[in-house]
Amino acid sequence: MTAVPGEATLLLDSVDIADLTECVEGPVTWPYGGFTARGAFPQFPGVDGAQYVNQPYDTAVLPVQVTLKTPACSGYSGLALRDALEDLRLACKPDQPLTLRRLWSDGRYEDAAGKFLNITPARPIKNVMSCLVEFTLLELWYGPPVTGISAGTPTILGTTRTRRITVTLDPGPARTIANGSGNGYYFQYLTTVSAGGVLVDVEARTATLISGGTDVSGFLRWPKGDLLQLDPGPQILAADAGTFSLTYRPAYL
Repeated sequence: MTAVPGEATLLLDSVDIADLTECVEGPVTWPYGGFTARGAFPQFPGVDGAQYVNQPYDTAVLPVQVTLKTPACSGYSGLALRDALEDLRLACKPDQPLTLRRLWSDGRYEDAAGKFLNITPARPIKNVMSCLVEFTLLELWYGPPVTGISAGTPTILGTTRTRRITVTLDPGPARTIANGSGNGYYFQYLTTVSAGGVLVDVEARTATLISGGTDVSGFLRWPKGDLLQLDPGPQILAADAGTFSLTYRPAYL
């Protein structure tokens, strides 16, 4: 499929959905411009009873409108369309995890974990049939990793908060890593960071020695539901001792 400026192509495990089978005929339409039908994004009291934390988004259904077209063959087009529909269903890998990619015409992309949900066909007209293909999105759309973030005032990409973050603690004293932008997130590493440093995975809530791979998660402390959160736009990141570097994946609706 040829991308139109400002539009996006939907890929399933790196394959354009328009190329899944030879019977798919464009245009393939879907809400690529910003999928927000995810339910509420409430805030609830944190573990300290004073802070508030954002709860995860719900899973959501991504609807994709696909047209199937088979060679005109009098008396057999109904059977051919049935076979084309089954080919499309199998190409969507039912019962298997999928990576859906929203690939924009300027080369930007965002990925989301998902799975095939359903195909609903419409009444065929001769050798053409429209069908609604639905996928369950299990997470937000995430852009490629942004690296090299350290203490200071970085501008965070995305349209909503992200916790898909890893933090590398450089060797040195125990320290607190904080987002001073008002969302109240910070975490502490309570002992000396040994030679080689420590890798903290925010989503997994783990800490690992970079040299040797020993799990040192027991030295982590944090007051809210998660270690750290980055919100879109300018943020204030700081450490009370030592240095760190941070990598994150920006999140999009």
